[in-house]
Amino acid sequence: MNAKIWIEQTGKTLRLVWYYQGQRVRLSLGVKDDSIGRALAERKMAEIRIDLDSGYYDSTLLKYKPRKLGKNPTEITAVELFDKYVKAVVNKKELARGSMDRYKAVASKLEQFLTDKLAEKVTESVANEVVVRWSESASPQTIKTYLYHL
Repeated sequence: MNAKIWIEQTGKTLRLVWYYQGQRVRLSLGVKDDSIGRALAERKMAEIRIDLDSGYYDSTLLKYKPRKLGKNPTEITAVELFDKYVKAVVNKKELARGSMDRYKAVASKLEQFLTDKLAEKVTESVANEVVVRWSESASPQTIKTYLYHL
């Protein structure tokens, strides 16, 4: 296939650009346009090209995004994952105002209790602990609603 990927300068930083399934894809690298930044861009470009050619391309781009705070780029917090889920639900169908309010309430509670917890690290014991903490400030029916939306 030999995918075509190129580097673009955006202000003082670099980004990669390519086409995937007929759609133009851009990935900001957050590196300066200097010799080190160009070398990093070339490395990331090679990684994406190999994945496109071999069929291992990650269309979510999580694999290719710059690492933050030493985290693996494919790791996502429970709060971020739920936010992505809500955005996907909103894009697929129109929701009543009440449904959106309930999603916001669940997101708020997740943010309160699972702020930096990675989604893959939310075990049954962590979930049980969150339910116990929710029960301190919410009725059993409200907790059931939260869990339904999760």
